[in-house]
Amino acid sequence: ELPERPRPETGSMTLRNTILPVFLLAGVSGFLRFSFLDKESLWLDEGFSRQWMLAVTTPSDVVELCAEDKHPPLYFVGLWYWSRLFGYSVVALRAYSAAIGTITVVFLFLLIRLILPNNTALVFSLLLSTSPYHVYLSQDIRHYVLVAGLGVAVYSLAALYLKELSALGFWLLVVVLLAAIYTHNYCLFLLPSLMPL
Repeated sequence: ELPERPRPETGSMTLRNTILPVFLLAGVSGFLRFSFLDKESLWLDEGFSRQWMLAVTTPSDVVELCAEDKHPPLYFVGLWYWSRLFGYSVVALRAYSAAIGTITVVFLFLLIRLILPNNTALVFSLLLSTSPYHVYLSQDIRHYVLVAGLGVAVYSLAALYLKELSALGFWLLVVVLLAAIYTHNYCLFLLPSLMPL
């Protein structure tokens, strides 16, 4: 019988293995996502998103507009609040998605490192950080980057729940799953993969 290999440490929070990678990931992700937000002109759906923000006066107006267009409202309600703080320019509105994309990368690292070694979490997060498709979605005034972020969160929390089996972990997973469903209709397809839980 082979001797058991020691498992890499996955949960300790120290300056070297948590804070520095978070700053590295946030820096790389933020630079790639916030650079050149005004390089491309608005495409059709982005134009609709911007027009909605200019046309509505309350979050409930946003919800009504999304219901007419058959879109769940979470992203657009958040964009409404963001636009009230930062304005309606193309750069200001695209910065909302860029911020979500940057946070997603950091969140992925923090969640994966709870269940896998730090180096593995860093590699996965760097892959997402430099993914041209994720960078593209993070510069788009549409809800797709939030779908990606919440999808990452759902599966990371599911893995954490399977490891810990805590009531808090289960309810956190439920809340994030509901947020995903309130972001895009296709997030309903996450449910069958979570049924074994």
